[in-house]
Amino acid sequence: EEITPALLAILRTDVIADTREQHWGQDDPRWYRMIHAGLLLFHFRNEDALPLFVREYRQSSLDYFNEWFTDKLRLYGPTAVEPLIDLLHNEDTNVWGRIEAGGELSHIGWAHPETRDEVLAALRAVLPPLADDGTPDIADDVDDDLFHLWTTVAYQLSRHQDEESRAQIEALFEHDWIDTMYFGDVDAYRRLLRGEGSARATFRPPSSYQSS
Repeated sequence: EEITPALLAILRTDVIADTREQHWGQDDPRWYRMIHAGLLLFHFRNEDALPLFVREYRQSSLDYFNEWFTDKLRLYGPTAVEPLIDLLHNEDTNVWGRIEAGGELSHIGWAHPETRDEVLAALRAVLPPLADDGTPDIADDVDDDLFHLWTTVAYQLSRHQDEESRAQIEALFEHDWIDTMYFGDVDAYRRLLRGEGSARATFRPPSSYQSS
């Protein structure tokens, strides 16, 4: 209780000021203070820090700062669902921040089954709808990076064996909007959908997401 206000002040000041852009390359440990503050706040599951972490993903590409916090937003559990959905659906956010949000939501949905329906609905909403002819309804001037977001979301939905999104995902495969280097071909997708995925596709036990 005594150190938390100081940790929040460090994280808030450095995230808002974006100081890492000016000082990250300097060999001065003081410029890593936001890393240490953030890791402690994660350990404490401090809810006041959650909007700051989300803000960081919204305002910049994944970089040295965010890499320290990979796979940790999920530790907040259901508390993080609403801000992560907002991040996932924010089209002004860089695609890599949205990808991170999708992965964290997927894990929360697995570890906390009461959130699963909301999480899967949020992931499905990212995929392009189907036109009347069954093709993905994608604008000609679409951001090419969305290719990566759709791939990641399709992968997470297949891990949950989500049949509701199957038509959209198979159409994305058919029209080369899925990164098969990351995912595999459409048959690999169908195997995941049947629960026949590799160890890489297996969720860790829910209890492991609640550890420090």
